[in-house]
Order: sequence, then C-alpha cells, then structure tokens
Amino acid sequence: MKIAYALTGYVPSTGGAQIHFHEIARRLSVTQEVRVFCHWKENRTDWLRGVTVRAPGDSEYVQDGVAVTQFNLDPSDRRRLAFWAWGYYAAMGASVAHIAGAMEEKMDRLLGPVDLIHAGRMGREFLAWAALRTARRRKIPFVFTPFHHPQWSGWRWRWYLKLYREADALIALTRAEKEILAGLGVARERIHVIGHAPVLGDVKQVPDYFGPGGPVVLFLGQKYAYKGVAQLLAAMPRVWARRPDVRFAFLGPRTPYSEKLFKIISDPRVIEKDRVPEADKQSALAQCAVFCLPSRQESFGSVFVEAWSFGKPVVGGNIPAAAELIEPGINGSLVGETPEELALALLTLLQDPDLARRFGAAGRQRVAEKYTWDAVLGALSRVYRSIK
Repeated sequence: MKIAYALTGYVPSTGGAQIHFHEIARRLSVTQEVRVFCHWKENRTDWLRGVTVRAPGDSEYVQDGVAVTQFNLDPSDRRRLAFWAWGYYAAMGASVAHIAGAMEEKMDRLLGPVDLIHAGRMGREFLAWAALRTARRRKIPFVFTPFHHPQWSGWRWRWYLKLYREADALIALTRAEKEILAGLGVARERIHVIGHAPVLGDVKQVPDYFGPGGPVVLFLGQKYAYKGVAQLLAAMPRVWARRPDVRFAFLGPRTPYSEKLFKIISDPRVIEKDRVPEADKQSALAQCAVFCLPSRQESFGSVFVEAWSFGKPVVGGNIPAAAELIEPGINGSLVGETPEELALALLTLLQDPDLARRFGAAGRQRVAEKYTWDAVLGALSRVYRSIK
C-alpha cells in the first residue's frame, strides 16, 4: 500500500502529534511505501501566519528512513492570499476555502500515486482540508486523526469540525475521545480507537542528568497554559514547606506564555530548559522521582506511558483522556486544578518511596499489556483495510 501522511509540523519538530505520526510512518515504511507532507520541521507558535505569509521554504528530507516533503504556499500564492490570511477571523469559511484550495493544488502536483491519505490535526487545518480535497479529487480514502481537545468545539470551530464528519475513518487515541467525537456528530462506526505507545529510542542516556541534589518532580511537554505549567509552579511552595530539598524540572519547547512565567523565577531548585535531545528526555525520565503533567486537555497523554516505561509514578490532571490511562491509587494520581490538591498528590509520593515504586511498577506492567506499537499498528492496519 502507498500511504501519504499530512501533518502541519513533523519530526524533528517535537510534540505528541508529531511523534505519534512519525512512529507510525517509520514503522510502516518497513513494509509499505510511505511519504509525509508537512509545513514545519521546527516548533512554532505563529500557527496562522506561519503556514501562510511567514511560512518557511520548501525542502525534501529523510527522517529515520521516512521521506518527508516540507511544502508551503508559493510566493505568488502568498501575495494573492495575504488578504485571506490577515482576514482569517473575519471570514473564516472563505479563508479556509481559498488557502486550502491553493495548498491542495500544490499537494496534488507533488504527491504522486497513493492509495490513501491520512492527515492529523495540530490546530491548523488548512493542510488537513487540502489533504481531504486531494483525496476526493483522486477518489481515494481519507483518514483523519484529530488529536481532539475539548476547546475545539462550537461555532468558531465549525469549519474544522466538518473535517471530522467528512473523513472516511476518524482515528481516536482513547475511548473517551471517541465519545467526544461521537457527540460532535461523527458516526460511531467511523471512529476507531488505536491508542498510543511509548517512544523509547536507542539512545545513550546522560548519567546524573540533574546533578546532585534532592528528588526531582519532572514536567515534560510544550509549555502552553493548558498543560498546567502555572498550576505546578503554584504548587511548589506548598511542596517546599514540607520538603525543601525537592527540585522541579520543566523540560520542553518554550512558548511566549512560559517565557513570561519563568522570567521571574530564580530559585535554583527550579530547572527550566527548552526543547531537549531525546537522550536528555530519557535521562530525565529515568532519574526523576515523580512525573507530573497537570494538563487540562489531552487527546491521549503519551508522556504518561513513557514515564511508566521507566517505572515512574505519574500525576495527571483529572480529565477524560488521563483518567482512561491512570488508575488512582494503582499507578498514579489524578488531580484537580488547585495548587493545594496538586501539592498533596506530589507530597504523598515523595514522602513514601515504596508507594511511588509500586505505582511505577504497576504503570510499567500496564504499558506492557496494553500500550505497544504492535497493538497500535495492528489496529490502524485494520482500519486501512476496511476502507480501501
């Protein structure tokens, strides 16, 4: 089978969506002919202008054996469509139609023969619409993974939610996500849950990554407000009141939001780094005492299964996706948004190393039983066969 994947940002850009798509593409490329289309290969936050008037140039590259085409609007199209990019919020439907239409024409020229197009969502839908229109033009199936977040609902998102209902198959990562998608009007029989699995590359870990000092609570992810960065910062003084030796590490791509938060923090017990290499990420997971991601929205939460793979207890926000993964009192904790509740969950694990080890061991067992790439690829392959 010849498969084309389309995602706004792609590895080496970091993020759950990028990693999920890349692992699928990389593993399927062993037996299938796979090609990826993207706009960015770096982390960006200028999502609208970053795929239109400020988009990078075109390039071809190979990532871990996967052929990737980075393409964007041609200069003439950027000038012609500048009005629709700048006036996007005033005339969303027309903007989507014009910009996606231009991307479709270019994508169709570059694509070559394929049997199926599978697009993913990162909150920027021009490429996904272009992929759908290209699939319809060629009369081949269109598969869509929305990585849905609860905020993407209502009138403002109507043009993007229409993609959910247009896809021949919609991929969900959890049963909770499937229920949300069904509530948005997608036929249940077209929603398929495939899950996710940890990505643990063959890298040499950095010994003693955090250096000497007290136990480390690790946050790992893109530092957006919805990830709960501010909540974890607010919980720190409450943890230090009981355990002043605890350190907090925040690793992952910075955003304008996070730069403002950390600009006023000078305590040496706070470690904050931008995007880090894979070896650093795995070293941090291997050496932390507790992994904490108090996010308010996720479609899955892949970092939880990665932390479990290292035998670490996890603390997550009490949201549907995390609640489907984490069993409170068994392999981790679910908390609300208050700093008090978050601090209590962290202190419970920091003060009881035996409990933390039990939680981590249970999490590792859950990964081995349920979250493997064989299971993910098997489920996805069945979806592809059912709509071919």
